[in-house]
Amino acid sequence: MTNAEEKNILTNKDSNIAITSEEEPVLSLLVKPNPKLHVCVNDFTQRCARSLKYFLPGTRISFLKQVSDWLNSPEMQKEENFGTEHKKQKNNRTIFWLSGDAGTGKTIMSSRLIQLEYNHSLIGWHFCSHTNILQNSTVSIIESVSGMISANLPEYDAAISDLDQDELKEAKEKNDSMKVFELLFTKPLNKMAPPTDINGKICPKLIVVDALDEIYEIYLEEFLRIIRDGCSELPSWVKIFITSRRYDIIKKYLFAKHNPIELLVDNAEQRNDVLIYIFHLVQKYATREVSWDDLEVKVEKEFELPEGSLKNELRTLEVHLNRSRFLALRSAK
Repeated sequence: MTNAEEKNILTNKDSNIAITSEEEPVLSLLVKPNPKLHVCVNDFTQRCARSLKYFLPGTRISFLKQVSDWLNSPEMQKEENFGTEHKKQKNNRTIFWLSGDAGTGKTIMSSRLIQLEYNHSLIGWHFCSHTNILQNSTVSIIESVSGMISANLPEYDAAISDLDQDELKEAKEKNDSMKVFELLFTKPLNKMAPPTDINGKICPKLIVVDALDEIYEIYLEEFLRIIRDGCSELPSWVKIFITSRRYDIIKKYLFAKHNPIELLVDNAEQRNDVLIYIFHLVQKYATREVSWDDLEVKVEKEFELPEGSLKNELRTLEVHLNRSRFLALRSAK
């Protein structure tokens, strides 16, 4: 390894994880929908990019493996799991719910999943926000995601060829979100044959909905009804990944007709990622002195942790940090 390469890599001895300081290019999430749909597609490029800044290689390995296992479950290849009735889907768990408190990295994980699956299984995504009401109404979300599907799933275009525009327009005017969902999701997706690879293996398709709990209050229960009633009628090859805080109302709707896989963000794993991030910061501050107080404030802000939650917590890493600083300084010579 050259001195330059050694300077840009910092290894956590305890976890055998190499962290690079090199930033990946921004992933553009702006897509062009089928003009036949007449829908507005939300652009979450910057939202995703901001979150990915805080993702470090080697973190969230357990989470990513569980999602991968869910997406590629052997149940996907069984014909009996391709009915649209829920009783035929019970063995094919189509919803993955990642729950956890604020600041535990749920959006970071959603963004990483989008990044990994962008040119593979991903066909639609939405980042909910209570600060943008128009973008987060139930009908707006349905329209935006359907536009993404039209851009990412060529077979969908043929499936909407007979879409009744007058019926869709009337449903929008009446704000009939379930009808809009039926026209843009249920009917066309169920008309399609399961996507397969060149070997005939069924390829699941993924929709990501991040921060479900942040949907504006007047739309939350309406959208949850779409998930409960509408999504239960989708074909089994459509997989939906959802993140939110663990609110009772969300749990009630998710478990009413589905059998979701639920993963609670592990606080211990989050803390471990914080520690790995600290090693990453050392690269920036290796040539000058930085107080523990400054470092604590910096990490709390980056991980959106409560102010003062890391007070005196980081000093236990002093031996490791000094060793890392020494290695970085040696590489710089």
